[in-house]
Amino acid sequence: MKKVKRILLVDDNKTTAFINQREINKLDITQEIQVAENGSTALRYLLQDYQNGIDSPELILLDHKMPVMDGFQFFQEYNKLELKGKKAIIIMLTTSMHQQVLTEAKNHGLEEVMSKPLTQEKLKTIWSKYFPSDQ
Repeated sequence: MKKVKRILLVDDNKTTAFINQREINKLDITQEIQVAENGSTALRYLLQDYQNGIDSPELILLDHKMPVMDGFQFFQEYNKLELKGKKAIIIMLTTSMHQQVLTEAKNHGLEEVMSKPLTQEKLKTIWSKYFPSDQ
């Protein structure tokens, strides 16, 4: 599988973030995993990276429900940013695949919503769709 420079995990649950990191590390698909506990912190990291001339992460795994700034609020603010490098692929992770959540994601312009927990199979699906080896 193709290896990307950086993945940003945005999740307020430390256990979920740990499990996601472990699954990503098992597949050896990135050089770096950055973790933010909410959307506001994630935006701050991205802006700091931009100011330091660091490219945006290639993939953002974004929790749906978080305190301070939820996934949808983050996505809206992220799309307003002008960052170094191309925009990241954003996958929203949620415990609720209820139609209301899927409709809201579509209304916000989020292309991809996946149910938690993140697994190696789900990561392989993301990779085959967004990071094929022949790119």
